[in-house]
Amino acid sequence: MSDINFQDKDWLRLKEQYLKQIEEALVESGQPNVENIVEDVRGHLDRRFAELSPMQRTWENYQAIITEMGPSSEYAELAGQNTDTPKQKISLGFVLILAVALALLTVGLLVLPTLFPKSPVPTWTDKIQSAFINEPELIGKWVSVDIVKEPNEFDPEKKQWRGELWLKDIEFNPDGTTSLGGISWKKGLIVENQSKISAKYEIKDINGTTYLFLPWLSGDVTIRHQKPVYYILKKVTGARQEEQSKNEQAKAAAIEAAEAWLQLVDDGQYRESWSQAAEYFKQVVNEEQWETTIKAVRKPLGKVLSRKVSNSTYTMTLPGAPDGKYVVIQFDTSFENKQNAVETVTPMMDTDGPDSAQGATPGRQWRVSGYYIK
Repeated sequence: MSDINFQDKDWLRLKEQYLKQIEEALVESGQPNVENIVEDVRGHLDRRFAELSPMQRTWENYQAIITEMGPSSEYAELAGQNTDTPKQKISLGFVLILAVALALLTVGLLVLPTLFPKSPVPTWTDKIQSAFINEPELIGKWVSVDIVKEPNEFDPEKKQWRGELWLKDIEFNPDGTTSLGGISWKKGLIVENQSKISAKYEIKDINGTTYLFLPWLSGDVTIRHQKPVYYILKKVTGARQEEQSKNEQAKAAAIEAAEAWLQLVDDGQYRESWSQAAEYFKQVVNEEQWETTIKAVRKPLGKVLSRKVSNSTYTMTLPGAPDGKYVVIQFDTSFENKQNAVETVTPMMDTDGPDSAQGATPGRQWRVSGYYIK
């Protein structure tokens, strides 16, 4: 097995833990062929690992290999059916069983639900296909501190998990992806990309520290519908993370302001939309000019049928505009008379008050400074 990368510590730990569970199950059942059976399983695991390319050597694929092998207790049951068989014969028979199973897997004839009866998906998971919803509080890097079976078991002062934590850290990106290729997210949910099964995560503040309760969607969860364990992670703080968090909060507030302003335009309240716009906007175009221009552009399009944010960018500079805080937002919009339109709305933070990332203080709000439609 010279082609096996024995430097892969995660795989080695997972494999040895599984083999130990099998050994304990065999010893407890009083089987006389423990060493041979364990070595047979070890050889099969090594062959399955060697079949993985370096890019495929991920935690999810390691879990899939273990899931294929089945619960450790089944090995004691299998060996128990052959207690009167000579030691060598049991070993050979076990190798043949594994070989047949592997062959069937290769040609796609082994149906896992036949081996492991498939129960209904429990209430803590869901195969929902809802659209992506952002959650600025989740974005950033988190480091693992513990594993618990149930969220209410977590105690910041007493670690539950005695072994090494396999998941060291995870970073959640603003577009719904993560640093783990097989896992994505949307507000309130962690999603296993291949199965599309999702489970709810929680963010809690405990004694002044922010923790993430992350359900671990392993093969036991997505294939066999067992209940997940929870990784407990702590938010990594620092200048970069804080700045990113502030930018995401600013974008969320700017989008809310843009949508409220667009509603005025949708309702034909053009003079009111001018009144609610940024001071810079009013300096560029007066009320009468705005009403004439927007009416000529919007009325022929008809009513808005749908509108959703397709992109948003926080920036401190814009061509031809004074420096400040801007969010350039693009909406994919469908009108009665124009099916595919793109509206670009640019809210800015007015400079008539004290600083506020979310524009929550009086006199300092996100107000629209530009509108363009194509």
